[in-house]
This record gives sequence, C-alpha cells and structure tokens, in this order.
Amino acid sequence: MSEKEISVPYSELGRLEIRCPKCAAGFVIDLASSKLPPLGGGRDFARQCPVCLQPFPEQTLGALVLYQRFLLESRKGELDIHFRIKTE
Repeated sequence: MSEKEISVPYSELGRLEIRCPKCAAGFVIDLASSKLPPLGGGRDFARQCPVCLQPFPEQTLGALVLYQRFLLESRKGELDIHFRIKTE
C-alpha cells in the first residue's frame, strides 16, 4: 500500500480540540483567531479543564503558546506554508 498525502494550508489548522486527560471533556480553541488574546498569561483559560477544573500539564500551555505564535507570525511572512498529512 502506498502512502498518500494531502497538502493543507497552515491557516486551516488553527482550530484545535483539547481533551482533558482526567474527565475526557473537550473544547475547541481557535488559535488563529485575531479575537483570541495571546496565550500565556496567569489567568489563561487553557490552564485547566473547564468542566472538572483539573490543571492541564504545563507542557500543554507551552505547546499552545508556541503554536499560536507560529500561526500569528506566519500571517506576517510571505511564505506559502502547508502541512503534509498522511492519508490512507
């Protein structure tokens, strides 16, 4: 079986679904939205589960902050950035 890929513009990969490791509740966050303030503040909603209030691992917020920064900074550049995603 040969591996196939699709090419997706980075701008289409800003909406993420995050699931709590404790209660499995999920929420969607649009990191590419210009209405969403930059993550990383002390009162960030992405620090804990909105349902059970379990704190997320610190690495979770760090990864979200970096990905949001990538999305926002990529808009400023002139590169045509796409993700290559394997399909079956």
